[in-house]
Amino acid sequence: MSESIYGQRPRAITSVPWSPAPRTCAATVHTSSTIAAGYDARLLAILEAPMREPTQAGFARKERELGEAFAALPVFDQRALQARLSVVRPGDVLAEKFNRLTHERRQRLLNFLGDARRRAAQSNARSK
Repeated sequence: MSESIYGQRPRAITSVPWSPAPRTCAATVHTSSTIAAGYDARLLAILEAPMREPTQAGFARKERELGEAFAALPVFDQRALQARLSVVRPGDVLAEKFNRLTHERRQRLLNFLGDARRRAAQSNARSK
């Protein structure tokens, strides 16, 4: 007859020292205050720019300009920015203004940011 698992005494857990994984880049870890602070001004300027064309064309231009600005960011910053813009936190002006775009535009831009690693890998494969 087998013994019940409930009758056994728990084993002692040995302590294993924890060490963080090595960082591969200075941009690996971000907080909302440190991520691409220099880029925030540029992105805010695009979002706040007045429209000189009809509304639909103006928002299409802003989406295109945001995409170009996102593409200029390093891959790690693009991924961190995607996380930041996906969840709007109180006091994050950039995320709040980004959230005012239509759902479809936001999704396209967030998908673009999330696809940064694939685009970088394709670019590296082409250059070899």
